[in-house]
Amino acid sequence: MEILLLPDIARLTLAIIFVQSSVAKLRDMALFGAILRDYRILPLGLVGLIAWAVPIGEVITGLLLIAPIPAIGGCGLGLVLIIAVTAAVLINLRRGRTEIECGCGGATGQRLSYGLVWRNLVLVVGLILAGTRFLPMTLDFVSGSTLLLATGLFVLLYFAVNQLLVNAQSFAGASS
Repeated sequence: MEILLLPDIARLTLAIIFVQSSVAKLRDMALFGAILRDYRILPLGLVGLIAWAVPIGEVITGLLLIAPIPAIGGCGLGLVLIIAVTAAVLINLRRGRTEIECGCGGATGQRLSYGLVWRNLVLVVGLILAGTRFLPMTLDFVSGSTLLLATGLFVLLYFAVNQLLVNAQSFAGASS
């Protein structure tokens, strides 16, 4: 079996992030719907539909990213989701609305910030990398271990950054 080490690390990392994010939303759809309503972008009649479409799209993205077919479909759907969410965050930041919970599915209590925008740009780069082709490597113990270890480290780094964003907001609120 052959792997493309960097793209495969990106694919697996992003698959885990998208699926985890969807699970967090699906656990409390009422809360996620309320968060979407707080963004004040969608017509109220569409909030319920979009509240279901986003986590289902995230699950499909995650599955397409780990499927043994070209990951381009997962990369494309992931890019659409990330760009749409980032646009919604930016619209509200421009409106001065930083008190809204992001609804990202990561750390709870995470409000809108430009840190989220930067984090999402890193995810966009990861999705682009996941869709690229590099020289294939034979999957052996070393390359397989590297793939799993690097994926685990990047997933942990993603969640650490999310928590740091929450902590920074908490510290900023406590010092005001």
